[in-house]
Amino acid sequence: ALPICTTRTRTATVLGDRHGPLVSTAEHVLAALRGMGVDNATVEVDGPEVPILDGSAALIVDAIEQVGVVTL
Repeated sequence: ALPICTTRTRTATVLGDRHGPLVSTAEHVLAALRGMGVDNATVEVDGPEVPILDGSAALIVDAIEQVGVVTL
């Protein structure tokens, strides 16, 4: 069975494990990746949460489009 990796979702998606939260407000990154058909990615976050930016996934989509997507 896969581990449960979502610890809280009341006001933001918080990803973590049984030891506690690892990163919050990941929903915009996840939405951008899903919308672009990306199902395998490494995302590095320097801090306890993903920056909210403009409150949408648009800037994240723009950043992904700038670097491109490679089919594995």
